[in-house]
Amino acid sequence: MIKIVHLYSDIMNLYGEYGNVRILKDRLDKCGLETEIVAHRYGDAVNLEDASFIYAGAGTENKFFRVLEDVLKYKSELESYISDGGLGLFTGTACDLTAKEIKVKDGSIYTGLGIFEDVCEIDKSVRFTGDVICSSALFPQSVVGFINKSSNTKVAGEPLFKVDHQFMNLFIPDVDGSYKNGFLATHLIGPILVKNPPMLEYFVKKLCEANGAEYAETESDEAMKAYETGLANLLGARNF
Repeated sequence: MIKIVHLYSDIMNLYGEYGNVRILKDRLDKCGLETEIVAHRYGDAVNLEDASFIYAGAGTENKFFRVLEDVLKYKSELESYISDGGLGLFTGTACDLTAKEIKVKDGSIYTGLGIFEDVCEIDKSVRFTGDVICSSALFPQSVVGFINKSSNTKVAGEPLFKVDHQFMNLFIPDVDGSYKNGFLATHLIGPILVKNPPMLEYFVKKLCEANGAEYAETESDEAMKAYETGLANLLGARNF
């Protein structure tokens, strides 16, 4: 049984980010793997026992600080899960939870999960929005996504993404996200696994291998066509 744990599914679920876990389950079902999504809600105890994949998505800045206070109770469990090679993805605002330190413009400083040595700086008076095209050593093709945030993260280690092209209201750094073993964190939303079949396949292949299932490439022609069209449209806008 593949157990996908969707953390804070009730309050960290803006922009249809639940689509990431839904498409992952559907894809694994097609590989013949029995899969369930465990919807964790704010205030519930975090249980990562037998978890195969953990996910958290985007939320408002106010809800982010509620979640930060709550998730720190489970810092050691999350650290152990990731250190043991556990797979997962945090997108949007949830990416900021993984930083070592979170600084707010008003002078407040919060301790993050410290999964990465990154430092996150939040300025609620500023909002970065727009599309990006990125590249990563983990994926064979470009990754497209949307960013909507009020934070700027200083990535300490090897970044998950290099931002090759950005179509933003304000300039953002040329890197985004971090990764450790099979755990990835990024500000890109979309939902990112729906918009990027090659990134989805990265997790599908790893989950098949970890559960003794034969991996079969069955990428949807429609999904790939949508990905290629979206990428081409953005590149066309760049050259307009």
